[in-house]
Amino acid sequence: EPLRLAAAQFEQLLEDKPDSPDIVAAYAESLGRQSKYFFIAGDRPQSLSVQKKATDLLTVLVSEHESVIDYQSKLAMAWKKLAELHNGVGDINLVLKMLEQSGQVQSQIVAHDPGNSLNVIVLADIFLSHSDALWGSKLYEQALEKVEQAIPLLDQLLVTSPENVLGAENRHFAAVKRAECLTKLGRFEASLDEWTIALRLAPPMMKESTQVGTATTSILAGQFVEGTRLIDEVLAGHDSDHPVQNQLLARCSAAFALAAGQAWSQSDLPDNEATGEFYALRAIELLGQFQHRTGGKGSFIHESADLDCLRDRADFKALLAAARNMD
Repeated sequence: EPLRLAAAQFEQLLEDKPDSPDIVAAYAESLGRQSKYFFIAGDRPQSLSVQKKATDLLTVLVSEHESVIDYQSKLAMAWKKLAELHNGVGDINLVLKMLEQSGQVQSQIVAHDPGNSLNVIVLADIFLSHSDALWGSKLYEQALEKVEQAIPLLDQLLVTSPENVLGAENRHFAAVKRAECLTKLGRFEASLDEWTIALRLAPPMMKESTQVGTATTSILAGQFVEGTRLIDEVLAGHDSDHPVQNQLLARCSAAFALAAGQAWSQSDLPDNEATGEFYALRAIELLGQFQHRTGGKGSFIHESADLDCLRDRADFKALLAAARNMD
């Protein structure tokens, strides 16, 4: 309600001073905050409508005041926010166009003041958001290209400002995204190199997640002994008083399922059937823990392609049956 009142006051100010660019900019910023709260409240359509109004206002403002960097910065972020609101529910081509516009505006800002670290981080973040949207549409090669636009910006930033925490965190996220794209494209050696960078840069709270990503790529590359060792290392760091998070537990179980499939597919591997069975049983054990914690809710066990090699097993079918009973 305070934001609605603020918007009404800005509208009154604009009636009194229709040619004031600063009032227009402040009004658009207020609308952006209002859009955020509509989204939090679960009203995406209204959030979209308000954010679009803010973006339209800023687009006109920048066209009339092209030299004002502050207005350009607000427009770049407005396009990014609008794209994020559309992502997953709207036309992906529209989302990509909005992110392209956001990147173009922010690139002009960085070109004007390349030494401004915050502007560089914002531009890198836009490229990473663009990569996320492409990833969601399974356009992995294009997603990789966008990540690779962000990485040189962040690398240069960290050369000049090695203590920049936000830059280091974004470089870690960029490394993870690049590694994931390379994995999807089957370029496992390059992906493992990037996972090494991600592990080195990972903040403490992201170390385990990054290690599981590294392990999964190792398994897909045929290095399932090393991959499962990394998974066991993550699991060994937890006990009943400090359990592994549900999402990470699901990823660990999927990694063991992938290892089982990899072992079974290598007919020239000594004892490949027994090795695959060992990994399959580990996967089933972890899936049972995951299901117990989540009460059978969610789609992971039912839909994850990583578990496909287990789906004909009696113990896996028993898990599915137990999940239905929990419902």
